[in-house]
Amino acid sequence: MCYQNVLLFIVTTVAIFETSFGAENNATQPQKKQELTFEKTMEEMIISAKTGKFVRQCSCDEQEPCLKDILTDFQACFETCWEQKNSGKIAPKPDVLKQCFESRLGLVNQFISCINTTAKTCYPTKSGPQIEYVSVQQIVAAGEQRMAAQASGFERAMGPANKPVVQTAEELASCMKDCFLDKDAGQKCFGKSGCQPKLAEDLVGPVIKRCAWRIGWKTEAAQMCDCFLDAGVISLKPYCQLFRASAQGPKKTVQSTKPATAPKPKK
Repeated sequence: MCYQNVLLFIVTTVAIFETSFGAENNATQPQKKQELTFEKTMEEMIISAKTGKFVRQCSCDEQEPCLKDILTDFQACFETCWEQKNSGKIAPKPDVLKQCFESRLGLVNQFISCINTTAKTCYPTKSGPQIEYVSVQQIVAAGEQRMAAQASGFERAMGPANKPVVQTAEELASCMKDCFLDKDAGQKCFGKSGCQPKLAEDLVGPVIKRCAWRIGWKTEAAQMCDCFLDAGVISLKPYCQLFRASAQGPKKTVQSTKPATAPKPKK
């Protein structure tokens, strides 16, 4: 995965974490306030990573090959880190648990593609404008801090029984982040073209939310949780019920469409 795509991956990972778990932990806040907080967080992450230097915005032809590397490297890092961290140890059926993740690799590709298309991160030609360069190291640091803060609250909300699940997820995510950075130490994708995708800070938050809804993240979260149950992680059962209810949305009262029947006259 290319150097700048590490940045995009970290931003989207934080986004999914915020959108799914952050919103649940702050359920008492008004919906509008949650949305503003999320968008502000994304905006601050991008602004804090700007270096004051400028680089050309990549053309779509330059960007496309790099984006195709994402899923390949994502899968490679997942395989490596799954074995290194023995992530299957939390489930009686570790192979089933691993398949829960592998079956959703395509979803990552859909999500990243949606963001690039919706946010117009690339330019039609190679004569793109100069844009502010964003430091991946700084965005990684900001992303890690944000996810750590959310993970602590999520761990408390999930209770002691699910502490191993949360900790294993944290270890796996941290390992994959390091793997991405190691794979791209030479900035060998966008670096060769001397360009970078454009991540406008005022668009990142709204676009990520739109793409999360477009891929049906609530339904995906519910299905992922059910897959964990199939793997034997029974401690998640009450939370899977909440995810399913959230995916279905509020129940609506269905009014009868049958015409009213006039009462029969008494004999």
